[in-house]
Amino acid sequence: MTEVILVMVLLILFSISTLTLVATGSDSYINIVNNNENNSNLRIAQSYIHTKIRQNLEKNAIYITTFPETKGNSLVIKDGYSDVEYETVIFLHEGEIKESIIVQGGSFNPEAKGIV
Repeated sequence: MTEVILVMVLLILFSISTLTLVATGSDSYINIVNNNENNSNLRIAQSYIHTKIRQNLEKNAIYITTFPETKGNSLVIKDGYSDVEYETVIFLHEGEIKESIIVQGGSFNPEAKGIV
């Protein structure tokens, strides 16, 4: 009878150890996937900003400014299409990188969708 109880205790210990190992491994896997996704999103944002800057390498076409509507600095890139001057504003709003295109001299609104 003691041999059966000993075998049962060992089976329970091995089962608990296995379940603990699987739970720890799945948590680690989820953390790795989330970190990779965050890194991918950062690389995409960096690549986009890098491309926008390289498209407008004219003198005084790129500068940093602050707007009262947003916290922190904003990147402004001047550009022109068909004799109309635009400013692309890249800024951080509510934890997200956003972009707004405004006609030069127009008002900046971080909540606006489209060209202001």
